[in-house]
Amino acid sequence: MQQLIISTGSNISPRGYFLNEAHSLLEKEFGRSSSHSLIYGSDAWGFDGLPFLNQVLIFKCQLEAQEVLEKILDIEESLGRKRNPS
Repeated sequence: MQQLIISTGSNISPRGYFLNEAHSLLEKEFGRSSSHSLIYGSDAWGFDGLPFLNQVLIFKCQLEAQEVLEKILDIEESLGRKRNPS
């Protein structure tokens, strides 16, 4: 079994809600996180906006990288994330 390390973050209000909801949804997909960081703040970089709340989560996982990515993108979409092409 491998470690899956995911960095989460939100700058959309209510930031704490979205961060906690992401944590919950990730645990539904990958099982309980084996470890996680404290929640910390960081300034938005490259654009104006609310500062981010961030957290790192660690899971034990047997999925391939593409499967993990698809699940994460589905979670982002379910939380209303809109990706802007750059």
